[in-house]
Amino acid sequence: MAANFWTSSHYKQLLDQEEVDVVQSLDKDRGITLEDFKLIKMHMANYILKLAQNVKVRQRVVATAITYMRRVYTRKSMTEYDPRLVTPTCLYLASKAEESTVQARLLVFYIKKIQSDEKYKYEIKHILEMEMKILEALDYYLVVFHPYRALSQLLQDAGLNDINMTQLTWSNRWCAHTSRTRCLSKLQIFKYGKGDCATLALIRRAGLKLGEDDWYCQT
Repeated sequence: MAANFWTSSHYKQLLDQEEVDVVQSLDKDRGITLEDFKLIKMHMANYILKLAQNVKVRQRVVATAITYMRRVYTRKSMTEYDPRLVTPTCLYLASKAEESTVQARLLVFYIKKIQSDEKYKYEIKHILEMEMKILEALDYYLVVFHPYRALSQLLQDAGLNDINMTQLTWSNRWCAHTSRTRCLSKLQIFKYGKGDCATLALIRRAGLKLGEDDWYCQT
């Protein structure tokens, strides 16, 4: 991984809001609206989190997987790249990129356990085939910088680095209830640095109400 965020491939691929809120023509032809597009991505982000909780990977892997998923759909349509297959494949790819590898057969096992809908029940070969397509869609750029280290530094600088505050900040329960991982992963494709992402996370944890309509939680 590149040591400097500002010279990394991640920084070079950051997008403005209007560049992310684009429904591909094939999806438009199927009647998918911008609102539908956002809701599907939100649902799939939650699906990644649910799968990750079952296969027991680090939170960083979850954030990377969601980032990959969102990057893919800035370039490819959901018609071509079925979200129900892209989702577990992004988690599989992220686990390798973050050196916390999950076997494809384990993902398939939990997909079948979690989902009753037959449309979700893909096999190992499908995940491996989609992995190649996702790599191509991402132009093989897998570097993702996360604000976790910057967040820890902010807590320390703010004098909030006691053990209770640290545990609350990183707890899975807080992640589930405030969708922090989902929000931060969205910021990974926008034109904001790691420090900006960490600051927003700290503001939300500090209880400063920004409102439920904040753009970074709805995109």
